[in-house]
Amino acid sequence: MSEPPHRISYKRYLTHPEETIPARTQRRWAQKKRIKAAEELEDVLEEGQKKIPETSQEEDARTAPDDECTSRPVQIEVPVDSGHTKEQTQLLLLALKLKHSLTNDCLEDVMRIINVVGGHDSVCRTKYSFYKAFDYTKDIMRICYVCEQCTNIMSAELDHVHCVQCNITHDKANRLTNFFIYLSLEDQIKKLLEMPGIIDSIVQKQSESSTSFSDITDGLLYQNAIRASDKPLQTLTLTFSCDGVPVFKKSPCSIWPLLCTVNELPVKMRQDNVLLCGLWFGDEKPHMTTFLKPFVDECVKLEDSGFTWEKEKGVFINTKVIPLVLVSDSVARPLLQNIKQFNGEYGCSYCLHKGKVVEKGRGSTRVYPFQQNLELRNQEQTNEFVENALESGQPAFGVKGPSILCRLPSFDVIEGCVPDYMHSVLLGVARTVTGLWLNSENHEKHWYIAYLF
Repeated sequence: MSEPPHRISYKRYLTHPEETIPARTQRRWAQKKRIKAAEELEDVLEEGQKKIPETSQEEDARTAPDDECTSRPVQIEVPVDSGHTKEQTQLLLLALKLKHSLTNDCLEDVMRIINVVGGHDSVCRTKYSFYKAFDYTKDIMRICYVCEQCTNIMSAELDHVHCVQCNITHDKANRLTNFFIYLSLEDQIKKLLEMPGIIDSIVQKQSESSTSFSDITDGLLYQNAIRASDKPLQTLTLTFSCDGVPVFKKSPCSIWPLLCTVNELPVKMRQDNVLLCGLWFGDEKPHMTTFLKPFVDECVKLEDSGFTWEKEKGVFINTKVIPLVLVSDSVARPLLQNIKQFNGEYGCSYCLHKGKVVEKGRGSTRVYPFQQNLELRNQEQTNEFVENALESGQPAFGVKGPSILCRLPSFDVIEGCVPDYMHSVLLGVARTVTGLWLNSENHEKHWYIAYLF
């Protein structure tokens, strides 16, 4: 008789470490670990919420051992000072909840942990008070829906939006492709001026006189803008920027934030107090005329009549706001100026260099060879090009049409747009020259770094 076949034991991975654990079993084990961790967390929270019974000094003396010190016990408290305010911590919690799709029960558990570790009132205790803390944004925030046909802002009703020009109505429940959020600039500046140390820093900055160029406040554009102001806090100027940020790896959707900083603040305080005025979300680049319209309308009003705020009790000041400088890269800047991009004819934002197309690899690219005595662009000349472009229906020297930024009274659409230093110099010339020196593909070229030694 032949020997019976060898019997394979069930769940060999329990006795043979080299055996592969099935994926389904791994998921089941991981789920059990999560359940156990949640139960342990719940026990810890319940223990942390229990109040220690209060006892009198006489009871403490009776229950204390003979060899223990009978003096008053010392309470050691370790303050947790992370430099964040309660509002900032709750904002981080909101970002955490949205990123990981946390439930409200999980959010309350996290808030309990933070209050146990960081102090009794580090964050809100309930989800109701947590969401209530963000109600103030409803007064300064406005959601603007964009019509897909005419790209104009649609009027919003209770449960639907309507495009007046196209006479089309959409239900808000339907997923609209393009929309943006606008936050009031005036309300944000008022809230900024209420913060401690902001007013003193602005007054000190505006009272300084400098004979060198070390900041934007030393430039000619700034000096001309505040020439009519004879007292501090009468005029504030802004540097605003706009650029695209991809949201998902496998989706064309992107966000375009519109950010502002107050130039009268010290450099470090500018970085810590950036104002978010707009946020575009869509599967294509924003229509700048539509996206910037609320911002431009409010800036025109603030530069013309300003806003009144209370500096101290009984002391009111009227302050005007002037958007002065635009910071953007070489891709977003042409959209804002409404001129051709750098790879188009007359695509330079600062001069009238036509450029030429040369072969590169399997395709071609536009380059701008060095030329002397090039004519620079200016505001008046650009306005003439705009008129020519509107009459002919074709771009005039790279200008495709009017830019909504031209409505800003004190903003120069050419001089007010600073060059893109990061991409042009750091990631442009410097990166190219470094590659020519160090890239091994150039080891036979006379400029290769090996031939310099």
